[in-house]
Amino acid sequence: MKVHHDTFAVSTIGRKTWTNYLLAQGLERIENVPRARAISIAQLWSTPERLHYMQTHWPVYLKLFRKNIRSNLKADPKLLQFDRKDQKGGLAQYMSKFNRRTLDAHNLLAILIIALLLVRARKRDWNTVILLVGLSLLNYYILLTSGLSFFQGDRLVLPAIAIWTVLYLWVLYALFQEDAFHKVVWHAVKRKPKS
Repeated sequence: MKVHHDTFAVSTIGRKTWTNYLLAQGLERIENVPRARAISIAQLWSTPERLHYMQTHWPVYLKLFRKNIRSNLKADPKLLQFDRKDQKGGLAQYMSKFNRRTLDAHNLLAILIIALLLVRARKRDWNTVILLVGLSLLNYYILLTSGLSFFQGDRLVLPAIAIWTVLYLWVLYALFQEDAFHKVVWHAVKRKPKS
């Protein structure tokens, strides 16, 4: 890598994606310039200049980053739509609905993961804490890095399905084993007004 690209890294795609997608997307919006011009400006800047620009305009970039994550998580299944005959039916339609519903699951389970982490850390169950932190970091790393680019469909978040399927089922199972969880659920059900 060092010989061909003058950098010691596994890949340079992260820097290119950051520059040509997220940084240029913000430039396009902030400076009101066409996309091609925004990309060429972003490519001319050094890394410290890029960072400074993003720090100066952090509210815009935070909004774009969140929008990109939501868009990529809720996207239509681009890999299944490669075959144009199946764009509107069958598996492509199922995956479209699936992608939209999983965004809600990610939001809810993030809260439940934090709750379980706190409970297990309080009990000093470090094996569970380590496993939970490791799987969560891997899962949310994949999901959050999708925010660096846009219009990618679901292809960037598909690898996370294998991780979050195991993680989320395990979190739900572990929470149902907790007495505190039973008390919270029972209290919520008991307080529910009768109609």
